[in-house]
Amino acid sequence: MFSFEKGTRLFATEISTLEANKTRSDVFCRVFPDACDVGFSILGKNKIVRFCLEKEVKDDEGDVLYWKLHAYTPDLPKGSLPVECLVFND
Repeated sequence: MFSFEKGTRLFATEISTLEANKTRSDVFCRVFPDACDVGFSILGKNKIVRFCLEKEVKDDEGDVLYWKLHAYTPDLPKGSLPVECLVFND
């Protein structure tokens, strides 16, 4: 389950919801067979949206707080806001 903020085009979720049928190490996998980019794909209304890992944010003790991903959108019109996703480590 994702929350979506339309104004900022930001999805948000918790890692546990993505892990429902997977282990944590399987949540982020290659988004294309011939690429090293990792992330996940979701089925949107009309197409599959691939989110690629941009950065991992940790606290001072080295624990992951969240992962920031961006949507791979080669057909995004110039000047449009990109779609991003934050996955919180719960």
